[in-house]
Amino acid sequence: MTQVTATGKNDDDAEGWAREPKRWEGVAAWLFLSSPVFWLVMLALMVGIYIASPACIGQCAGDQGVRAILIGLGGSLVIWALSSLLMSWSMSAGKAQPRLFSELRERRDQLRARLAVLVKVVPADVDSTATPEAISRATAIGEAKGQLEVAQHLLEGRALRPALRWGLGHGYLAVFRAIHRAEEALIVVEPWSSVSGDAVHDDLALRLSSIADKDELRSKLRVAMDAVEPLVGQELLRSSTTRSRPVEQLNELLAREIIREVRHSVNAFRDDARDALVRARQRLIWAMAAMGGASLLLAVLAMLRDVPTSAMTAAAAYYLIGVVVGQFNRVRIESSRVAGVEDYGLYQARLIATIMISGIAAVGGVLLVWGLPSAVNLPKVTSVQLGDIFDLHGNPTGIYIAAIFGLLPGTLTRMLSRQAEQLEGDLQSTRPASSSQSQQTQ
Repeated sequence: MTQVTATGKNDDDAEGWAREPKRWEGVAAWLFLSSPVFWLVMLALMVGIYIASPACIGQCAGDQGVRAILIGLGGSLVIWALSSLLMSWSMSAGKAQPRLFSELRERRDQLRARLAVLVKVVPADVDSTATPEAISRATAIGEAKGQLEVAQHLLEGRALRPALRWGLGHGYLAVFRAIHRAEEALIVVEPWSSVSGDAVHDDLALRLSSIADKDELRSKLRVAMDAVEPLVGQELLRSSTTRSRPVEQLNELLAREIIREVRHSVNAFRDDARDALVRARQRLIWAMAAMGGASLLLAVLAMLRDVPTSAMTAAAAYYLIGVVVGQFNRVRIESSRVAGVEDYGLYQARLIATIMISGIAAVGGVLLVWGLPSAVNLPKVTSVQLGDIFDLHGNPTGIYIAAIFGLLPGTLTRMLSRQAEQLEGDLQSTRPASSSQSQQTQ
């Protein structure tokens, strides 16, 4: 007797997500996520020690710059190491994204309860003499069981410990995909009343979404519903852009498979949107780390060249002015936004990026406005030295220039905000029909 079984798990699930997190993964995740802040702390310590050093009167003498660099570097490294040991616990599944973790566990429990009911009436194993419908239903039950096992493994026991998957957000995406695949498989075996209700919701979600082929997907839904429940197709799906015509020999099993395929397209769209949010945060963190390293290198070169403390103080003041103005603009932009879904830490990354970009733009703006005309030898322009540009008393207009340039990075961060809003809107408009109460906190 030939047995038909399905686990629904692939090699990547078995070999990748099944492994337990290493003890160092929580520390590594925190080190990566906090790296932009680390660069800011190192820069602040170096510049602060350089300016406050009693030996730095007028021109820094001897090794004063080297001393400030070494003390700032050592102190910031100690702070970074201690913070990673103390905060690595926050990279666990329940701490990195607590609201998302709670929602996933709730959806997992609901899925487990639905599957337990269906298993009692649908056998998971059938022989080769069974009908195609029985084989399809048994296969669907097996797939749902396998994907539920993946979700359960990731949401229980040692898998919840601090790890890169939770700190970076990929673990939550893996659970979402497993739950989605299981819910899609259940469409083949659940009562038709539940399937048709979900199909109506999927049609509404498609109509409001920005999925490229949503018209074709809605047309497929209408075809599937007309084959089994013409009244539902005609009355509840009548807003479909393309009116379908009856399809001969489209039985209920095929209709369910069509609805399952449409649901898969919607779920894949949502999973891709979440993945885009996670990747956007990671790319932004890498960009901030590179920017922080470059700005730190400039500060180190200035200290090694024994730049006067008055010039360093002015540069620090311009930097802080740009940060304050940039953050004020950031608050104004964010106050008009309503967070509807989880953004996986992208909002916090944008705040830190505003600090870096606004500060650097302020210092660079002052240098550009006062130094460029002299550098290109424009007529009637007096030669200007760096000491004259970075002088709070001799160049008071530099404060206003720094404030103006501190606002300019708002254009870049506004573009990042619009991208995030588009992705969040895609998730908001395609909420799944099942577990509607839990989705209100998504």
